[in-house]
Amino acid sequence: MRNSFVMFMFVASSFAWGAASFSTDVEASLARAKQEKRPLLISFFGIWCPPCNELEESVFESAPFLRSAKHFVLLKVDADKPASWTLKDRYHVGGYPTVVFATPQGNEIYRIVGLRQARDFVRTMNWVYDNRDLDLDQACRGRTTESIWHCAFTCGEKGDDGCAEKAFQRLEKHLKPGDFRYHALRTYRVRKLKDEGKRAAGYRELLKTMPKSPFVFVWAAEWVELATPPADAAKTVLTPVLAEYAAVLKHPRLEMVGLVPTDLAEIRADLMEKMGDEIGAKAAWLVAAKMLEALAKQLPKGSAARGYTLERISCLASAGDKAGALALANEYRGRFPDEFTFHFQASNLLKGMGKRDEASEAARAAYKASYGDNRIRSATLLIELLGKEKGKSFYGEVKEQIRPDAQLDVRTHRYLKKLDEAFQKAG
Repeated sequence: MRNSFVMFMFVASSFAWGAASFSTDVEASLARAKQEKRPLLISFFGIWCPPCNELEESVFESAPFLRSAKHFVLLKVDADKPASWTLKDRYHVGGYPTVVFATPQGNEIYRIVGLRQARDFVRTMNWVYDNRDLDLDQACRGRTTESIWHCAFTCGEKGDDGCAEKAFQRLEKHLKPGDFRYHALRTYRVRKLKDEGKRAAGYRELLKTMPKSPFVFVWAAEWVELATPPADAAKTVLTPVLAEYAAVLKHPRLEMVGLVPTDLAEIRADLMEKMGDEIGAKAAWLVAAKMLEALAKQLPKGSAARGYTLERISCLASAGDKAGALALANEYRGRFPDEFTFHFQASNLLKGMGKRDEASEAARAAYKASYGDNRIRSATLLIELLGKEKGKSFYGEVKEQIRPDAQLDVRTHRYLKKLDEAFQKAG
């Protein structure tokens, strides 16, 4: 998935996220952290992002989180709003959810990229609080194995390859092949290869040499995307990976790999698709959908279960139940009529079903409710559905409104590129 400010109307800028008070005011939050000498917890999220919503509903509203949250100043940053660009640049945030923990002065201590379950997230929070004076720069200058690992892992997560490589080099002599950190090092070394062919070969080698690693599903997913093998070749490589599903699902380091059980279930279904097992894949997608439904039911009464529903809609569609997926998307369009997310999801489903008029109507609703990156995505979809002539007004409006000045390769740049490509291709 990178200063000094004046306190200004902090109370007015705060809101209840569960029972914890997150602020959306960057300047006030950084000032408050300094004033109160408390570390920061900065959550970068997107309203369209399933794991972001799941993090909010299953972690940020949980009792263990609320107990630990009192030690932090909590800041919530909507990554689709232009106001987020400066902070995303400062902390090098490129994927969501990303939670950055920082000292009262705003210096990064650690980060979590992706979803974690409440117990693991809170364990990390408590570790950060106990080490709140150890920022990333200090960790990278440290000499203990723990300090160097802290540096290597965090720099790798934020995409600082120079920092991560130096730390991993220092750490390497302490690692053995059976060590989880050794697997993380090998993963990092392959991931940073510039050449796609070499990366694919690297992941294939990892699958051959360490077939029981907790990383095997990550490696397999990367390999199959890069190598795009025919079904028979994919089957040869992926069959032993799929045989490890139950073991990896129970692995105590699963979340350190960056996965939760539903992630693993969805990767499993996708891999089955790639190896040509259409029937098995549909059944696996349905299993993932049922897992998500069960998790949604475990949330506190009254929770909208937005994140689990977003993922569940996609899983149902992949399982072949497009009618069920659309019905669920339309139900949530009714519950959140002024929000982009479910209109956009319904539009894509309708487009895939060949219902272009209905898809265009849903896309217009998504565009009307959107802002920032989501406005770019909605305009791109409308151009694909309506063609160049009818879509040019949306194209022109977005190009005029959204001109990112951030230096980091944030998603805004990539979405604008896709918008331009769609406009050039449109008939």
